[in-house]
Amino acid sequence: MSIDKLLHKRFDELTEAAKKVNDTAKSEAGPYGGVKRYVDSERFLKWTVQAKDLISRVCGTNSVHYQEFLEAEKTKMMDSSHEIFKRENMVFEAAKEDFQAGYLVSTRNLIQAEVFDTQLEQAQEFLRLNYKVPAAVVAGVVLETTIRDLCTRNSIAHGKLDKMNA
Repeated sequence: MSIDKLLHKRFDELTEAAKKVNDTAKSEAGPYGGVKRYVDSERFLKWTVQAKDLISRVCGTNSVHYQEFLEAEKTKMMDSSHEIFKRENMVFEAAKEDFQAGYLVSTRNLIQAEVFDTQLEQAQEFLRLNYKVPAAVVAGVVLETTIRDLCTRNSIAHGKLDKMNA
């Protein structure tokens, strides 16, 4: 299973887990009067840890999604566990939607783009120095790696370069 599919699956699993956490919500008298809603603390904690881990892996710890999740976790005055859960879940759903729509660019893709840019510059320099074979080899590696990555992201089986290219 490709990494992309595995992450989609994990988002779906945690969406189902969030529904189960929400289903545990019960109303109780608040400590200062009024009624508060609370969720099962063990399920809530488990879901929070798993959701936070997934968001950090997919979005990065410096991302707005992750930072907002950390902010949503904080107890505000008179919060109940259900209110905290609802805030966290909204951030989780935002990250899920952005990921599944393809709006999140992974760090891996950014690094890969930088490396490929450098490798293409290296191939150009080889060509400028009239080293045609090394230039062709380096450019070929960049091309093949890019095509393999595109095939992986689009669930296309790997094979010979001409087959993947088609």
